[in-house]
Amino acid sequence: MGVTIARFVHYATKRLRPMGVRVSVDVFGLSATRDLGIGQSPRRLSKIVDAIYPMVYPSHYGPGEFGLDSPVSVPGRTVGRSLRDFRRQMRRGNAQLVPWLEDFSLSGTTTLTHVQEQIRAARRWKSGGFLLWNPSGVYTEGALTSQ
Repeated sequence: MGVTIARFVHYATKRLRPMGVRVSVDVFGLSATRDLGIGQSPRRLSKIVDAIYPMVYPSHYGPGEFGLDSPVSVPGRTVGRSLRDFRRQMRRGNAQLVPWLEDFSLSGTTTLTHVQEQIRAARRWKSGGFLLWNPSGVYTEGALTSQ
């Protein structure tokens, strides 16, 4: 399965690019840190696609991930460490790195600081921008204002 996704993406890209279509993939935030056994390989994919969108939601990392006791309580550090791993994996490819950041909370209310720390980390790691996700479609007011 390790190469199945990359092969399919390569197949699709060869057919779509002649039509002027940019191709991108979403992947799990830990797929650059370790092999998850699901075929998501940022190293391979970055050589094929135009952009990789990792879902680096701090609430989805367990205690101890990246050496952090509580990744969700240090969202900027968590996002930064995940993006560091993506940069390492993608260094030989040409894909742009554009992370999905969380604007939601699994344990309560999302704070402006929580979202802004993630955005600052994405900027610090010179991502090609970022995307915010909230499953309810309700986003934190002020999160996108100048910091």
